[in-house]
Amino acid sequence: MAIRGIVACGSVSPQDAAGIIERASAMGVEIAVEVAETAEQLLAVLQRHPGTEVLLSDFLPDVPGAESLYAFDRHEHDGVTDTAAEDVVLAAAASLRWIQLPSVGVNQEAASVVWRRAPSVAVTTASGLASLAMAQYVTASILFHAHRLWRLPEYRAVRDWSVRASFQPEILVGRTVGLLGYGGVGRRVAHTAHALGMRVIAVRRTPGRPAAEQYRRPEIEALDEGREPAEVHGLDRLDWLLSQAEFLVSTVPLTTESRGLIGGREIGLLPHGAVVINVSRGPIFDEDALIAGLRSGALGGVSLDVFRTEPLPADSPLWDFPNAMLTPHASGTHDHVSAYTADLFIENLERYLADRPLLNIAERTRGY
Repeated sequence: MAIRGIVACGSVSPQDAAGIIERASAMGVEIAVEVAETAEQLLAVLQRHPGTEVLLSDFLPDVPGAESLYAFDRHEHDGVTDTAAEDVVLAAAASLRWIQLPSVGVNQEAASVVWRRAPSVAVTTASGLASLAMAQYVTASILFHAHRLWRLPEYRAVRDWSVRASFQPEILVGRTVGLLGYGGVGRRVAHTAHALGMRVIAVRRTPGRPAAEQYRRPEIEALDEGREPAEVHGLDRLDWLLSQAEFLVSTVPLTTESRGLIGGREIGLLPHGAVVINVSRGPIFDEDALIAGLRSGALGGVSLDVFRTEPLPADSPLWDFPNAMLTPHASGTHDHVSAYTADLFIENLERYLADRPLLNIAERTRGY
């Protein structure tokens, strides 16, 4: 009997889904393409396709109503369990052996029944797919603040050169970028910042772990050839990094350990006028401390793609700061997402069939 799989991922185009079907068929895998935008729909899909072993889905199977596009703070089980409903999901997912997610982070899945109660189901992430786009975002943010482009509305308002002096840029050569995390995104940021003449330092949970353990596109590998441009340390050097970082960039996953990692004390360690750039998860930072830093002038600006509450509430004080570059959790999206996701799924499918280790395994004990 052929191995059965399901593609129920909104970020994969019909064209790329057709490509998955063709390439999987050549490997003896029968793929069904379905639409599943809610947990209820995904449960129905699994029930229509008994015996499914592999799944490409936007989220893990869960009880109806449990999924949410903006569930980035859904980090742990609240203790309330509908055992009967969970058992229905587990029965529908009984044949599953591997689920590929199109997201880099998995904190939003930590409360799901499959994550908690089906440890035999391997979960892989899209780590490595967004590194180019996110590094571009970070680079754009550095240049946005270095050239004070947040003052453009002032220029548009006066329509003359009376504001010209306020656009005097900071030369980036010799300035320090401090990276929280040094996976694929951090590594790509490091290479880009180094090319701008910047000094790059980083802290990560496991300093000796190779960044290349995750999925890497050949075009990214080509860009990141050569010696590592960053000086990488463990988290015990966090205070030292903060004292040096004129641009603080967060790329770390949201875990129990990283939640609230940067608060008022830590922001106080940054050089005066430092810029904070967050492309990971909002709860890494104390948002109120960021606001206080902007108000006092201790921070020279922020570029935030992620927030404590998403979407960012309309009454958030962050909207009022001209030097706050705010974007709607979009730094990791790009025009090649569909093709990249399809390629990763096929590469992992080949590994699955050959009983080789899957790329980008999310470890339940580690939280990413």
